[in-house]
Amino acid sequence: MSQDASLFILFVFLSLLLALASREAHKKLKIPVPSLLLSLGLLLRIICPHIGLSSLSSQIDNTNASTVLLSIIPPLVFQGAFTTDWHFFKKELGQIIPMATSVVFLSSLLQSIVIKYILQYPFTWNESVLLGVLLCATDHATTRDIMKNLHMEASFNTLVSGETIINQVTVITLFATLNDSPDAISDFGISILTFTKRIGLGCLLGLTFSYVMGKAIRRIVNDYMQETNLTLVTAFLLFWVAEVSLKCSGVMAMVTFGLYMAAYGKTLISPTVEKRLMNVWDILSYNSENIAFILGGMHLGHEFADLHNLVWSDLYKLIVAYVSQLLIRFIVILAHYPILHKFGYGISFAKIIVLSLGGIKGVISTLLAVIATSGNAYDAKFRGLILFLVIGVTFLTICVNPILLKLAEIKFKFINLTDIQENILLRVTSQILQRTYRKLEKLEKSKEFPLVKWNEVMDIAGPRELVVAIMKRSTVGKKILKEHPDASSEMLISRFCDYCIINDVVLACEMRRRFYNSLKGIYWDEFESGQCLGQTSLVLINSTSVLQHKDSEPIQDWKHIESEIFNAKLIKFFHKFFEKPIINGLFRRLTYNRIIKVYDTASTFLKAHKIARSLFENMEIDQFVLQQILEESEEQESYCKTFLKDHIIDNYPEIISEVQSKMASYALLISQRKLINKIFQQGVIKNLEYNYLLTAIDTNFKALTFLTSPKIPPLKDILRSRFKKASKKEINELLQQVDELHLKPGSMLFKENDESTGAYLILTGKVRESSSWIDQELSIGNIVGVQHLLPGLDTLNTTSATTLTVVTTVHLPKNMLEYECFEEDIYKEAAEEFLILNKEKLNIKNAINDHIIFIVSKSYIKKAYQGSLISLRRGGFVIKGKIRSDKGCFSLLRPTRKKIESIDDALLLIFPAKFSKILRNNRNLSDALAEFYIKNATKKKEYKQFYAFKDPQKMNEVKKKKKIKKQWKSNTSIDSLDRMLEF
Repeated sequence: MSQDASLFILFVFLSLLLALASREAHKKLKIPVPSLLLSLGLLLRIICPHIGLSSLSSQIDNTNASTVLLSIIPPLVFQGAFTTDWHFFKKELGQIIPMATSVVFLSSLLQSIVIKYILQYPFTWNESVLLGVLLCATDHATTRDIMKNLHMEASFNTLVSGETIINQVTVITLFATLNDSPDAISDFGISILTFTKRIGLGCLLGLTFSYVMGKAIRRIVNDYMQETNLTLVTAFLLFWVAEVSLKCSGVMAMVTFGLYMAAYGKTLISPTVEKRLMNVWDILSYNSENIAFILGGMHLGHEFADLHNLVWSDLYKLIVAYVSQLLIRFIVILAHYPILHKFGYGISFAKIIVLSLGGIKGVISTLLAVIATSGNAYDAKFRGLILFLVIGVTFLTICVNPILLKLAEIKFKFINLTDIQENILLRVTSQILQRTYRKLEKLEKSKEFPLVKWNEVMDIAGPRELVVAIMKRSTVGKKILKEHPDASSEMLISRFCDYCIINDVVLACEMRRRFYNSLKGIYWDEFESGQCLGQTSLVLINSTSVLQHKDSEPIQDWKHIESEIFNAKLIKFFHKFFEKPIINGLFRRLTYNRIIKVYDTASTFLKAHKIARSLFENMEIDQFVLQQILEESEEQESYCKTFLKDHIIDNYPEIISEVQSKMASYALLISQRKLINKIFQQGVIKNLEYNYLLTAIDTNFKALTFLTSPKIPPLKDILRSRFKKASKKEINELLQQVDELHLKPGSMLFKENDESTGAYLILTGKVRESSSWIDQELSIGNIVGVQHLLPGLDTLNTTSATTLTVVTTVHLPKNMLEYECFEEDIYKEAAEEFLILNKEKLNIKNAINDHIIFIVSKSYIKKAYQGSLISLRRGGFVIKGKIRSDKGCFSLLRPTRKKIESIDDALLLIFPAKFSKILRNNRNLSDALAEFYIKNATKKKEYKQFYAFKDPQKMNEVKKKKKIKKQWKSNTSIDSLDRMLEF
């Protein structure tokens, strides 16, 4: 191994060792880790010659700028963008862009003026502006670590984080432009053009790599190594291509890629892989940050070892530079107040101060200072000062700014709990106390702790200790403790309650925010468990993020979601092309993909609201407010169910079936994978067995992932499926006579007493058919007006038919029965109408329509050919032709063991076996129908399913039927029973 390689490896792992030590020191001394790392790097550089590591010092002094840039920047920038809250970032983009562009430009210019005229350094304008740019850089990693200790809302944290991420793009690209050209300031126009070109090309390159990576990662299922490696390769290769090959902004490309992953990429990664993949990037970013600080400290140590370039006056100038950059940042941000206040979530003066103090320097400014000092582009004096000033200001911002931020937090009361938060804290504490007392009571009675000193337990973990600890965090609690230092836990809670009286409106607003937040977590859990698509989770999570800031309005997330995912006009437009040659497949696929997304979104929405309500029902809050929130949720759920029924369930059952099957399969595979992991961790199976099992599961995962979306079958396939006895030739002949229609809700198919033109086969949607003798709702697969195809009923329409939803239907011609293959299907569909219309001829004048419909649903059609023997063990009706001279059409065939030779081609409606037994014991057919109906329909779920879509009021008849059945068993006459059953 070469000397250079071994020294590089030594430096990397020595840096990581120092990082471990710094992290442990931070836990005890509370000194910021970056400050410790800079100090340790400086100390290491000074002592290296004295411990036999002079060659290491020499190696670090001659660090190649490209190596630093290509190895450390990608993980830092990508991880920062990847972990950004995309919703807040997108919303605050109008604030982030000026903060990261015009604020940086103005601050750099003003800082360069301070350097040249106040600090009076003899630098050129190009050098002064370069130094000014580095002093205006902010670092997202360091800022994030400091801001997470402040009690700021998520939206403001995202604003600070987003500003630092885009700030890095501006600063690094400006630095590259100024560093590459010594005359960049004098050639201002060319420099601006170069800067813009680098940014634009970097963004385009980032989008291209993101698209390709997104397509590739979808092909990998549950492979942690492959998915992680793909993101690593994409990130580092993207940065190399941008910086080395195309000479554009690699940072812009990385930020674009990272934001793409934050917005969409998380749902492309396998749910079982996502957390571990994020951990890899966290470790890479953390270690890169540590190495960068050690590297910066060692370079600064080189200048301290040789003080020819630094004088004592530079120390006070460092202080001036630090103070000036704080003031300049505050003044420039304040000048942008009109813009910052208008966009995003607005901003207050207090937040401007926090934002100004939040401009903390870190890795980026340190690395750029190191890169600027490598090579001989600048004289030794400038290289020494740029390292001293930039790393010195970085050190001061890391050490001093957190203290100033904490003071600002206290001053502006960001740290204080709001009244509503104190109220909820009180209620949660009360609930915990109740459970604590119950647990104490059980422990005291338990025989497992006979020697416990309960006084000591109460002092350490008793209810009062918990209450005191919590109240110390509250402004009101502190006052109560001061006034009643020796009060019991019950007394303290009681006093707390006296202070915490919250307006119902304020409480409702807070509970809506928390309800939306619960929904957001549930949506993500549904995606991770494979119960919804990635696109679905993004839409749903985005809806909660948007509406969280509209907490004063009732919960109305479904209305927002519906407008996002469903466009009836677009779906109707797609339907127009379903039967067009060549392009029909494309538009069918577009329709199905959209409907799959809509259905998946709606079903996940319903499940999440149900889970969220169950969580909130157990909360100890005002019952009036709680009921209000729950009712608002239930109302949205009702809207969603209505939407599903009207637009999806009745129109696209095959899609619903496909999606539900896929999600059930996914859930099953996830559970199998978890079980395998569990038994492997418990040692039940060994590594080889574990790998075999996982391979088998993941093979099924891949098959499920790449399962093609359901296709809307062409009309030919629908007709073949509906009329199974028809041949291809007969279907093709029928196709030439039928027309496919797409109708809006409320459209009339035909009107009673108008001339009949045939019937309509429903492909999607629901139709209501009504008349004085029948009233029914028909859906997919049913034939509306089927009786108009029968001989004797094909002149005038006997009913009217109106669409209830968007309907796709096929007009069937009256001559269909000329084809024998369609007879059984048509007569089976028309049997209900046939019997009801011919009650008198069939001697069932007193029979109730529902009884007739029920018997038909349990019967079947049988074809009898001339001369064939017919078994009548079950009995039935002759609905076409003759089977005996006295048994023609409309004849009742009572059950008999004899077989009859048919004298004609005929169609029979054969009764179910249970009905034949009842028919043998009753001379009156109407009575037999009523008895069969009561004994079967009221027992089974079919009754409810049958009436569920007809008339909701009839659902209440279930209980009434049960009472009637008891009366039936008490020898109530059939006639009186029929009267009782009249609706």
